[in-house]
Amino acid sequence: MEATYPSIFESSVVGIYQTKLKGSYISVNAKLARIYGYESSTEMIAAVADIKHQLYVNTQRYDESTRILQQKGEVVQFESQIYRQDGKIIWISENAWVVRDENGNFLYYEGLVEDITQHKQAEAALQEGE
Repeated sequence: MEATYPSIFESSVVGIYQTKLKGSYISVNAKLARIYGYESSTEMIAAVADIKHQLYVNTQRYDESTRILQQKGEVVQFESQIYRQDGKIIWISENAWVVRDENGNFLYYEGLVEDITQHKQAEAALQEGE
């Protein structure tokens, strides 16, 4: 993706990534690195070798997203809590899909991530006020 659409990849207002089946990053854009508290995409890729255990507050959410991806080929607006580099917990919404070769063989996962922490906090505040 990065080589095909470099300006879109790097200037996107959402985080964009590609990951291997085993749960490590192939590529991330600058926005995703910032969402997760890293200075650069290079730093994030080097620091995060195990997405499930390093990022997910509830590792079962990672397992669930992977199961859905394998069954349906995509997840839409999948919400999870993630640890930022500084240890702070944020909420994300993720859209992801499986990329396959011309023979249908798995190549990698590709996805978009948005930080929805402020939305979740506002939602919680409204519920507390009821």
